Amino acid sequence: MPAEKRQLNLNLFIYPGGHHEAGWRYKDSAPERVLDISYYQELAKKAEASKFDALFFA
Repeated sequence: MPAEKRQLNLNLFIYPGGHHEAGWRYKDSAPERVLDISYYQELAKKAEASKFDALFFA
C-alpha cells in the first residue's frame, strides 16, 4: 500500500507588540508601526512570498 501524501501547513502568528517584553528596545525595531496598516500589509506579503498558508493577528 502506498504511503499517504502528507502536507505541512504554515501559519504565522503576529503579536503587534512583539513576543519579548523588551523587543521594542532593539535598535532596529519600529514600535510606532504597530498602528500603521502598511506594516501588516508588508508582513502579509512576506508571509505569502514564503508560502505561508495563514496569518493570525492578535
